[in-house]
Amino acid sequence: IDPRTASDRLEKFLQLEDLPNQWGVVLTRAPLFAQKVTCLQDCIMEQSDGKHGEFSFVIGADTLTRLLSTKYYNDDKDQMISALLSMEGAHFFAGGRLEQKKDTPGQARFITGKEELSGLPEELKKKFTI
Repeated sequence: IDPRTASDRLEKFLQLEDLPNQWGVVLTRAPLFAQKVTCLQDCIMEQSDGKHGEFSFVIGADTLTRLLSTKYYNDDKDQMISALLSMEGAHFFAGGRLEQKKDTPGQARFITGKEELSGLPEELKKKFTI
């Protein structure tokens, strides 16, 4: 996105009243979440137990669908699961949206991404909040 749009979006976070004490926003041009996570893991200090600190992504239902699409993992579900589980410290908050279909106006349904999570291992489902 262009810098002005990024700045406008960031400003909305700064206007929130109930922010946690320790939070931040990171902007990156890394196209894949695996790359974003690697970048953040390198920046966040390790905890005393040797694990990386935790961080969250706020994504929409469409991004959740793409993140769980096997097409980005050589059409291999096991590879997708392995890749997502290797994103140590990462958590994803997914917001839903109304699906508007042109052929059925007024018949919108709310898309949450919950269907995409069904059938995945519980360990992986824990990385997502819908």
